[in-house]
Amino acid sequence: AVMLSGALPALADAQGEPARAFKKYGEAILSLEPAVEKGDLTAITKKARKIELFLTAYRNNPSEKAKVEGLIDKFNEAAEKSDKAGTQTAYKALLDGTNLKKLLAGNPIPRGARIIDTSSSIAGSGKLISQAKFERARE
Repeated sequence: AVMLSGALPALADAQGEPARAFKKYGEAILSLEPAVEKGDLTAITKKARKIELFLTAYRNNPSEKAKVEGLIDKFNEAAEKSDKAGTQTAYKALLDGTNLKKLLAGNPIPRGARIIDTSSSIAGSGKLISQAKFERARE
C-alpha cells in the first residue's frame, strides 16, 4: 500500500488556550448562579455568547465536547423558552457535568515575583486581583 497522506494534523495547545477558555468562560457561567436562582432570564440571555464560548475549552477532546455541548444546548433552550424551572435544572446539570465549581474552586492567589498562570500571562496581574474579588463574592 502506498501512503498518500503526510503527517496527521495535530491538536495544538501550545499556548494553553483551552485552559484559559475553561477559566474565563467557566467563571462567566458560575457568575450566573444568582440570576439562575432568581429566574432572571434577561441576565442569562445576555451571557449566552460566553456560555457558547465555553465549548472552546474542550476543543481537543471531541467526546467531552459533545457531552458539554448537549448540556449547554439544554440550558440555552430552556432560557430561550423562558422556562425558569427548566433553566435551573439545566444549569445544575451543566455545573455537575463539567465539575466547574470543583475545578474553579478558589485556590489561593500566588504571591511573589514571576508567578505565571493562564490569567497572569495573558491578561496581566490585574486579572488575578479581579479573580480574587470574584472568588470572595462566590463564598
